[in-house]
Amino acid sequence: MNQPETFTGRRKRSTTRATVVLSDTIARMVITLGGLGTIAAVLLVGVFLLVVALPLFRPASIDLKQTIPFTLAEKKLLASGLDDSGSLAWFCNTDQISVIELQSGKELLSRSTKDCGLEQASAICCLPNKLHAAVGFQGGEIRTGRLGLETFFVPKSDIPKPAKKLQVGEAVTVGDAVYLQASNEITKRIELVTDLSEHVSTSLKNSIIDVDLSLVSSGSCFVALDDQGNIRVEKLSSRRNLLTDELVVTATGSTTKVGGKNPDFRFIQMSGLGDQLFAFSSSGAFKRFVIRNVDSPELMEQGTLFDPDGIVTHVARLYGGSSFVLADTSGKVRILFTSRGTNKPAQDGLVTQIVATFTPEKYKRKKRSATCAISTSPRSRLFAVASEDGVIRLLQATTQSSIATIDSSKQSALTQKPQVLLIGSRDNRLVAYDGKKIATWNIDAGYPEVSFRALFGKLWYENYPSREYAWETTGHESFEPKFSLVPLIFGTIKATVYSMLFATPIALLAAIYMSQFMSAPSKSRIKPVIEMMASLPSVVLGFIAGLIMAPLIENSAMFFISSIFTVPLVLLVGAFLWQLWPPGLRSRVSAWRFPVVLVVAIPLGVLLGSIVAKPIELLLFGGDFFAWLNGRGGSGWGGWVLALFPLSSIFAAFLISRFISPWLRLRSVHWGHWRTVSVALCLCFVGFILSCVLATLFSTFFDALRWETRGGIFNTYVQRNTM
Repeated sequence: MNQPETFTGRRKRSTTRATVVLSDTIARMVITLGGLGTIAAVLLVGVFLLVVALPLFRPASIDLKQTIPFTLAEKKLLASGLDDSGSLAWFCNTDQISVIELQSGKELLSRSTKDCGLEQASAICCLPNKLHAAVGFQGGEIRTGRLGLETFFVPKSDIPKPAKKLQVGEAVTVGDAVYLQASNEITKRIELVTDLSEHVSTSLKNSIIDVDLSLVSSGSCFVALDDQGNIRVEKLSSRRNLLTDELVVTATGSTTKVGGKNPDFRFIQMSGLGDQLFAFSSSGAFKRFVIRNVDSPELMEQGTLFDPDGIVTHVARLYGGSSFVLADTSGKVRILFTSRGTNKPAQDGLVTQIVATFTPEKYKRKKRSATCAISTSPRSRLFAVASEDGVIRLLQATTQSSIATIDSSKQSALTQKPQVLLIGSRDNRLVAYDGKKIATWNIDAGYPEVSFRALFGKLWYENYPSREYAWETTGHESFEPKFSLVPLIFGTIKATVYSMLFATPIALLAAIYMSQFMSAPSKSRIKPVIEMMASLPSVVLGFIAGLIMAPLIENSAMFFISSIFTVPLVLLVGAFLWQLWPPGLRSRVSAWRFPVVLVVAIPLGVLLGSIVAKPIELLLFGGDFFAWLNGRGGSGWGGWVLALFPLSSIFAAFLISRFISPWLRLRSVHWGHWRTVSVALCLCFVGFILSCVLATLFSTFFDALRWETRGGIFNTYVQRNTM
């Protein structure tokens, strides 16, 4: 169809240029591919997370590696342990110390207790993964020293001839050492260390029945219990004389009576830091002493934590140093530790309580069976418990779960009740000895700290006052991993809500201003900037804020908090002062109102915030905002004032607009311009004062009810708002 003639005589193009069609096609393809790529990337991220997370829920596996015959002399077994690799085991009774190769059952080393200084020993405590030990004797003496298997890596040039032909996993004795071929390239020399210090504690005169040891900053600290209920607490510190090169040992301590005429206390333990001492009886009674000053231990708690169904047979300290495992003849296993609590705390503010109870596994043909052996992991919260019916349970203290169960009698691994349990230094080996055989299992515990209960439920962590949702990064120094997702989820929601409280009104007001009041040239420059910011991922903006803004806000937190209130207040007052100018003058200088706001009003608000920051911090938070957040002083009143002030301002504005403003409008009909604006400014100050009064009254009321803002509305920063 022919187009009509135009005024210029030129006809309108009826077809689209090829370049435009090509560019539209390319743009459509790029947008389509970009969208598909984004969807694929999100799906791949989900697949990656599943691949990483699903193995965390893999169950533990335990495989019987070997069973070897081995019989010790019918003597009291005092101590036992494994080497670093879990290939060798050592056993110490009252006559000798034997080192056994677990693969073949061959005795590689044997040493008399008389030659080691362990003759007449009655109780031995060896720290796991360490060679430090404390030894109690029948005469009441106590000595410390080094006891166990020490491992050295041997260069190829130093390997003796008998050890050069070893296959992987084989061991041979050369002199007083054992050479173990750990791999094709690694040969280890393992020595039996039995070095006792020359210092002997002779304060007790009766046979030692239990002893415990902890390493402290100044040296070591041990506690010992004799059969008459006497406790010896002693701290040892050593220094080397620079002139004579002699090692000088300084000992300080005291002796305390823990029982009466017929003492029932049979077990003694101390915390890993060496500041708490626990004495346990076979009937479930306990006493807790504070031994920071070993010269005068202070009794803090005593009583009965539980009424056992049987007799307490074993007490052991868990990894972490503050939790203890108690097992009795009924097969029940309990975990206890001290923490700050409100349930009748002692003088030091701590209370000892049972936090977990494990009941024995019930088999159809078996009843409850007494616990006969227990072993704790040297690197995690795992521990193993064996009962007289041959059942061995691998338990996890934090999640209070049973990781695996072994019936050693069914697997023909053991024929009698286990006497000794040993967990390898890497949690990859479990060794049991029943007096006739040694059974070894390979352990793959998986990730026992991760479960649906740990992710979404409350757990009772060591030294915590109660069960809590807790999360910590894997880079944290805590020995007890915390993986709860609840703080992450609700922390993210809380951060989002708080962000929207500020972002929503700012965004709405900015959109209204841009669409209705901003000039076209300014809009053409501002709009692309906003669109560019919207295209940036929020994770990137948050990462930049965490690197740049977070340190600045942390160092001047109160200044930023006060500026949030002072800057809007100065802008509001400035708006009223602007209205005081004559209308004609305002119209002539209206182009300068935004530069005045940027150069004068906002800096004045920031300056006012810096001036009032310290007084506000002193009034509301006792002079230290971060100490207040951590609960070190003050009450929740200051937090309520800070939280309720915005709501009080809204309520005050509602009251003024509903009751005062209509009354003023009727009486200001004949007022002049200056008087009207002055009254409005005074009304603004009245609203500010009313907001402060309302916030103070409501805060006082909530504080009287003992409602706290710390830990809820306000809290210290933790790495949880990361999802």
